[in-house]
Amino acid sequence: MKKTVLLLLCIFGLFSMHAQTVQRMLSANRSNDSLWVTDTNSYRIVKRVQLMPSSGGAITGTLGIARNPNSGSIFVVCKQTGVPGRILGKLDVSTSTVNVIGDMGDKFSSITFRGDSLIGVTGNGAAIPESLFLVDTLTASATFMATLGAGTDGEVICYNPAHDLIYHWSGNVTVEFESVLPYPPYTITPIVSSTTISNETFGAVYISADKFLCSNINYVFAYWSTTGAFNNMSDTTAQLARGMAFISCSRSVSGVSSFCPGDSALLTASASPSYQWYKNGDTIAGATSQSFYATGTGVYNCRLSDACGIDTCLSGVHVINSGNPVVNLGPDTTHCGPLVLNAGNPGASYVWQDASTAQSFTVTSGSSYYVTVTDANGCIGKDTVNITIHSLPAVVLSAAADTMCDSGSPVALSGTPSGGTYSGAGVTAASFDPQITGTGTYTVLYAYTDSLGCSSADSMSMFVDICTGITAEELSSIRIYPNPANEAIYLDLPASQKFPLMFSLYDPSGRLILRKELGGNTEAVDVSSVAAGLYFAEMKGAGNAVTIQLSIHH
Repeated sequence: MKKTVLLLLCIFGLFSMHAQTVQRMLSANRSNDSLWVTDTNSYRIVKRVQLMPSSGGAITGTLGIARNPNSGSIFVVCKQTGVPGRILGKLDVSTSTVNVIGDMGDKFSSITFRGDSLIGVTGNGAAIPESLFLVDTLTASATFMATLGAGTDGEVICYNPAHDLIYHWSGNVTVEFESVLPYPPYTITPIVSSTTISNETFGAVYISADKFLCSNINYVFAYWSTTGAFNNMSDTTAQLARGMAFISCSRSVSGVSSFCPGDSALLTASASPSYQWYKNGDTIAGATSQSFYATGTGVYNCRLSDACGIDTCLSGVHVINSGNPVVNLGPDTTHCGPLVLNAGNPGASYVWQDASTAQSFTVTSGSSYYVTVTDANGCIGKDTVNITIHSLPAVVLSAAADTMCDSGSPVALSGTPSGGTYSGAGVTAASFDPQITGTGTYTVLYAYTDSLGCSSADSMSMFVDICTGITAEELSSIRIYPNPANEAIYLDLPASQKFPLMFSLYDPSGRLILRKELGGNTEAVDVSSVAAGLYFAEMKGAGNAVTIQLSIHH
């Protein structure tokens, strides 16, 4: 009895990754231990970061932030309990840890990177005020570069890579704005704004060749151009941002996008301190690990908590139930002769009961046959079928003669096993009548069906000559050459020769190799495809025949 089995197992799925890179702005607070993370589209604060120093006292404020454009590392200038000046630290944004590098030796208020070189500026209350220094990122030691223009309060610098200049903001009631050549002779060029500006600039970050984003004392962001043009963004809050730097976070949900019935699809979110998974926008209760096994069709997403805030990836993974492949080898059956089983599912992989791996399998004997099919999603289907095979009957057709005169008597046909049916031109009952067909070559068929309903057949060719009294002596006068032959045999027939004649080539066992009807005095017979060896060439006409031994060499 036929039995069908579907294996509910998913080995492999179609791997998918949905990722996004989020850009945020990190800004400092001079009065406490926090940094602010701001959405760069809305300029709204999305996260507060509490800084933790790797050594020393507590951090009580941060004045400057700068990001190395080559390595991506974030450096901060902080106030730390027990340090009269400022410390330089390297910020790990994923853990909020400030790895303290050392005491900068003076009161620095802002830093910026020119390539891998960190440059700082001291504030008004410093021992060496309002001056540029080259800062060692390994030791925090500062080397004097140049004295800048003096404003009434506050010092902010930002490097512009498009112009290879450092821009400097200073002052509150009257803001001084200037560009500085970052190498000797450190030329300072004042920039006069067409707008009267009385807001102290607290931080600046490079946006484009001619634009900076700045924060000011009025808790707002503003755009500054390199020519001094000022555009106050009054609907945004800067939280007294002292120093600013862009950071980016890569968020992703990856895994298989399909699963097999009874199985699941493993999804994994990028690293984060906390997770919450969603399906079709709804919270999945208890799904708070980095990985999640999806067992139903839908769109899965994960809310992450990282340096850029708490949010989900913009797009999740659409997971589908791919279903198992349907395998149908057909019903249990009895068949006469070989039977081809087809497992279907083109493009899948196959394993039959004998470990063969083709899509189809040819059955030659009765037994139970089965196949395992694995589709592109790794889902598996199976089927089993029982086959009984009956051998085809061995059928042989023979005749009293296969060459005869067109005016001759019917030739008896004999088929085994007996009880079959003869057919073909000139066939009546169990005989072939050349007077019905006339001259030519004809095929006679004998078909037999056994008691099990299995059928087979055999056939043979019958040649009918025009009988005009050709003698054996006349046939003997035909010249056949060369002997041994190579690519062809040539036959020269006398001008008085009567036609048609039949040329036949037999091997030593009597098996017919080729046959050609002759109708002219000069004939060529191609034997290039005949294997080298010894053969017998027969010329037959009008009931007479002559045979010669012929050798073929190549």
